[in-house]
Amino acid sequence: MTEHNSVFDEECMNPINMPLHVLFHQVIHMQMQYMSRLMQPMDMKPGQAAILFVLLKKGAVSQRELADIMQIKPPSITAALQKLEKRGLIERKLDEKDQRVLRIQISEKGRECLMSMKSIENIVKTQLYKGMSQEEVLLFRRLMIQMRENMLEVERFEPPKD
Repeated sequence: MTEHNSVFDEECMNPINMPLHVLFHQVIHMQMQYMSRLMQPMDMKPGQAAILFVLLKKGAVSQRELADIMQIKPPSITAALQKLEKRGLIERKLDEKDQRVLRIQISEKGRECLMSMKSIENIVKTQLYKGMSQEEVLLFRRLMIQMRENMLEVERFEPPKD
């Protein structure tokens, strides 16, 4: 390795010079690690908590609908659902209108579990936004929403057909 490469690498590792996408990735990774550590005594992973939250907000949904909402491939969600069902945090019920469809819903025990995780969410948010004013947090949110919208434009873009 040349001296020039070494200096360049050190400069890139400084958060001030780090590419924004790398910084985003690091913050999200660190936040998920912290949340996982706090959730460990509850034997819960952030992805499982996210499933419970979606079910709380959306009500009973099919596995495919849940996968679509969470933007995860259906087979990837299967193992998490099995673990949640085994712990009694979700229930599977046949759809009243179409008996071929199995609906997944949060159980009462799942609701209670989410309520106890509220304090973990607050601890993580407090740590994440420490040193920021409410105005800075709101500005950051607005900028993130704008970036999300910008990327959704690309997602929706379809190249012209020849």
